[in-house]
Amino acid sequence: MKTATKKMILLLILALPVLFLSGCDDVDWDLLEIAFESWAEENGLLENGNWKPDGVVVKAVEDKVAEITNENTAVQLDGLNAVRDMEKATQLADEALLDLDTAKMASAVSLRPHDWTLQEKDAAVWAAHGNNAAAQAAFDRSDDLLLESLTNGGDCVELRYQQLKKRRDTLLDAAKICQKDPNCSDTEVEWLWAYYTTASGMASDLFISRTTVFCPDN
Repeated sequence: MKTATKKMILLLILALPVLFLSGCDDVDWDLLEIAFESWAEENGLLENGNWKPDGVVVKAVEDKVAEITNENTAVQLDGLNAVRDMEKATQLADEALLDLDTAKMASAVSLRPHDWTLQEKDAAVWAAHGNNAAAQAAFDRSDDLLLESLTNGGDCVELRYQQLKKRRDTLLDAAKICQKDPNCSDTEVEWLWAYYTTASGMASDLFISRTTVFCPDN
């Protein structure tokens, strides 16, 4: 069985409880894959960026099937809890962005520390508070997490483009929210628009050129 095939089987197994409960149309497969990658790393199914031998992977799949069908009490791959954490983190992050709440955003990030999309929202909220050092640190962390995710394969240019679009759109939302928030100063609004302009320009340039120094092999 090829590595990619094993990964897809595990990803589908991870999704089964959600599919049963909510229907296929409601599943965010990109975020589900983030949850799966995080779970695999935390549970030792990855070694130096490579999948462990077939026996380990097959055992994890068997345990999950047993859990879903109630054949025994095995709970090695708790896909439902992973997705619940993912959904809770996303909800908290969305609320934190609307409220420009750094504490709530920290709670979201703690639930999904390997999710670069939350780092983008974290950066926008810090920028709205005028803490440019914290904002830049979150941007850097987002970049690092994206590069880490590429050790297992993927189109670096396309993923970087998706990241920059997410950054642009998140900063745009934050700038609009900050403009209406009496606690946001004119300087903080200006910083958010400056960040937005930079991210928008980077996304547009990458869309046109399809090349970036961000990608090591580009």
